[in-house]
Amino acid sequence: MSRSARYAIDRIEGDGTSATVVLVADADGAVIDVPRTVLGRAAVEGAVLRVHLLADGTPDWTTVERDAAEDSRRRASSADTLARLRRKDPGGDLTL
Repeated sequence: MSRSARYAIDRIEGDGTSATVVLVADADGAVIDVPRTVLGRAAVEGAVLRVHLLADGTPDWTTVERDAAEDSRRRASSADTLARLRRKDPGGDLTL
């Protein structure tokens, strides 16, 4: 059985072929940079990616695929959290 890992795209820095994708690992929150060209069309801010791991535990970026179900779940969870916080917000200016 092959092992895999999940990463969320935090942001994309730069443009064109020199762009870098900043990923956050689900497992431990580690932040890694990957050239955008390695990820291809999967490189969209906020996307959740699944990638197979090699025997030594390093990601095999040739196997990257977008995890659409996890994307949807996280977006729904974020929308629910935002709605809950908005209901509690009394509005107006903050006084310290």
